[in-house]
Amino acid sequence: RDSLLRTPDEHARLLELALQQASTSILIASDVADVKLLDHLKSHIVEALNRGVDVDLLWGFEGGGGGLDWMKKLAYEAKVAETEGKLRFNKSPAGCNARMVIWDEGEEFKGTVGSYNWLADRRNESKAGASLSVMITHPAILSSLAWCVAGIWAAPRSESQIGRAHV
Repeated sequence: RDSLLRTPDEHARLLELALQQASTSILIASDVADVKLLDHLKSHIVEALNRGVDVDLLWGFEGGGGGLDWMKKLAYEAKVAETEGKLRFNKSPAGCNARMVIWDEGEEFKGTVGSYNWLADRRNESKAGASLSVMITHPAILSSLAWCVAGIWAAPRSESQIGRAHV
């Protein structure tokens, strides 16, 4: 029961916490990327980049618009600021509905997978259970999820479309 996230507020708190606690990397996969939510997360993402955390944003489909331009602008700002961490994102829709977050805290990896759109603003939804996610700490499951994401990144249409803050 403690491993289930049921409300938009629970999801939002977990994402902010994951960005704050990530040691070296965090992947946030969502089927759309919404500028309003990205703006809300910007300070957390920048703090993570400044700590040397690599932040990967994977989005599947065009949403309300502006998400890709937002990512490009933040990547430029991170490059100019010479952050230790890298911001990576796909420059064209990945065409997937992946909805997960995977991050490391020291030697331990944590993650969550479910139906919540992590990069879409859904905090105004009040209905509990509209989106559900489950927390995962088992290394084999997290490894399988990471392999799935790697397959999405390596797909011919998206491999050459990954933006980087710096090489």
